[in-house]
Formats: sequence, structure tokens, C-alpha cells
Amino acid sequence: FPSHDTLILIDDLAANPVCADIIINPSPGVAAKQYQNEIAGIYLLGIEYAILRAPFLALAQQEQLIKEPGSVLICMGGADPANFTQRVLTSCLTAPFTRIHVVIGGAYSHPNPENQFTDPRIKFHGHLSAEDMAALMRNCEFGIYPASGILLEGLAAQQQIITGTTAENQREVYRGHLSLGTVIGAGHFREDEMKSALQKLSSFDNSTNLIDGLSIQRIWKVISRLEKAQDLVLRRADTKDLHHTYEWATDQNVRRFALTQHHISFAEHQYWFEQKIKSNSCYYYILEENREPIGSIRFDLIDSFAQISYLLGRVS
Repeated sequence: FPSHDTLILIDDLAANPVCADIIINPSPGVAAKQYQNEIAGIYLLGIEYAILRAPFLALAQQEQLIKEPGSVLICMGGADPANFTQRVLTSCLTAPFTRIHVVIGGAYSHPNPENQFTDPRIKFHGHLSAEDMAALMRNCEFGIYPASGILLEGLAAQQQIITGTTAENQREVYRGHLSLGTVIGAGHFREDEMKSALQKLSSFDNSTNLIDGLSIQRIWKVISRLEKAQDLVLRRADTKDLHHTYEWATDQNVRRFALTQHHISFAEHQYWFEQKIKSNSCYYYILEENREPIGSIRFDLIDSFAQISYLLGRVS
């Protein structure tokens, strides 16, 4: 993992000023320009960077999951203080589901819904592990969830999903998923909104596998690069750089992309190099990896503009 002075922010709001080296936001539609970042950070944005538990990543990597036809899973969060569970379940009783699975979170403080709903299609679940939840999602054809992390898990399980908001901080996530056209919106899960969403469900077909289960590899690749970058130093060029800059300048691959491609003598390069490091209109930098020069970048000021020239002499 990167050293202690590298900060990684996992976010779904893009609403407040931040200071982070890497920002991970799996919400669809979010853009880097929405962030007020105090440093030039790296942005890993969009559903391809969804951070999921291992069982759901494994589900996402399967090409096609066989579902129990007509089965639906309802899960409205661990606490569900406004009791959206009861509201959604009541609406689902009017739909032709063959099986209705309801997950009740450990912090659910309302009266036990098992005492209120006696429809034989309903099966209640509680205290599920990640493996248990993934297995349940794997078998259910449909899912009804808030626009939160569980929505990503449902997409990884290749479900047809109705989603909405149960809290204000879900609003942008909800809009982003609607923009993909891969979920059915139910607003705030009111009775009329649920009725409309359930009517659309029978003709809705999302066969696109949005989550491929490779998000952790993508994220880790970026983190590894950032960790390696901590061995890199950019410093001003000076006289000790004369010889290795000449080697770079005369390299055949470098010459192919140079503005002038004629052979450069050492004397010619020495005169040019000394002029550059003395000039007030040239900012010339050497890139070092573990104190070994590996490349350069140069900014030549022309009026109010800068011409940029760069090269890598070696890539490890």
C-alpha cells in the first residue's frame, strides 16, 4: 500500500472541498471538475471503479447467472428508520412476483414485519453474511434497493433493479444510475412511484453487465503506480546532466520525434545545453528514479506561452 502520506478518499458526493491524492467515486456521471481538490489528485470515477465485497466481485465475473423466475429481493438498508421496507413490501404484494425475499437489517427497530405480512410468497431474512447476501442476490431475478452501495451489488449480481432514494445523500447517485438507463426509478418509493416502477419492470430488460468484477485490479494498478511515483524526483537540470542528455538527444528513437532530426555533435549539444540551463526563459527539469536520471521535460517561454519538450530515456 502507498506510504502514510498518501491519502485515498472514497466518496459518493463530490460536494465538499477535499485534499486527496486519489479520489474514488463509483457514481455514474460524476466528473473531476465537480471536485474542489487542494492538490492535483488522481480521479477514479464511474461504475468501473465500484468497490465491492469479494462475493459480489465473483458474481460479476460470471457471464450469465441463472435466476429463479419472478423472484424479487427487497433490502432497504440496515436501519431503515423511515420503514421503507414496509412501504415497498406492501406495493410488491400487488405485483405478480412468485417469491418475495425481504432482508431486515440488524438495526431495524420497527415492529417485526413477519407478524404483519402473511402472504406465503414472502420469506424474511436477517443477519446475512456477505456470502449469504450474494447467494440470495444471485438467485433473485429482480431487486429493489436504495441508490447506495447495495445497488452496485445488485448490478454485480445481474439483477433487474428498481431503485430510489431514502436519504438526501443518495440523490446524485440516483440520477447517475438513471442516466445509464439500466435501472428503473422509483423516486422516494411512494405508493404511486412504486406502482409505476412495478408496471415498467415486466418490459424492462437490462442485459448489459455493467460491473465486470475487475474494479479492484484497476484501482490497485493506479495505487501501485502512485507508490512507485514516490521514488521519482523532478529537479532543475544542471551541468552534471550534460552527458546523459546528449545520449538521449542522439538516441535514434528520440530523434524520430524531434523538431530537427539531423545528427547532433557533442560540441553542438554542449553549446545548446549550456544556453538552456542559463536562460531565464527556459525551465529545464530532469526526472530521476532512485537518483538515476531517466528523462527530462523542458518549458521554453515564448511571449505568454510555453513550448513543452519531454522525453523518457528509460522506462523501468
